[in-house]
Amino acid sequence: MTRPRVICVGLPPNSELIPVHLRPGNNPLLEKFDELMKERAPDVDFKFLPCLPDEPKEDIQKRFKKHGQVDAVVVGYGVRSQTGLTAFMEFLIEAVQEVSPKVKILFNISVESTYDAIRRAYPQPNPTD
Repeated sequence: MTRPRVICVGLPPNSELIPVHLRPGNNPLLEKFDELMKERAPDVDFKFLPCLPDEPKEDIQKRFKKHGQVDAVVVGYGVRSQTGLTAFMEFLIEAVQEVSPKVKILFNISVESTYDAIRRAYPQPNPTD
């Protein structure tokens, strides 16, 4: 099996739209997000794609396509946790599915649970395989 490619789409870390408790500086795990994913899921090609609510869909899709075939997408909790950004979350999912209709949509509730979401979709490979 090839390494699954998982993209997290969400607000840029410096966005004022991110709740204060989730911003870098207030959430040490967020600052180590990439490092944590590489450590806990070395068999997964994991990337982050920052997006803003006023960004044209075509621009998001163009940047998404640069990653090639994507197997799964996680919409960042900074987007999903806020009722005022529900339409943006739907917009992101629609933008991604238009480019990659078979992409899996994964859900997390924290930095740590991103790993769990990935493992639900892609169980840890057996070392004897």
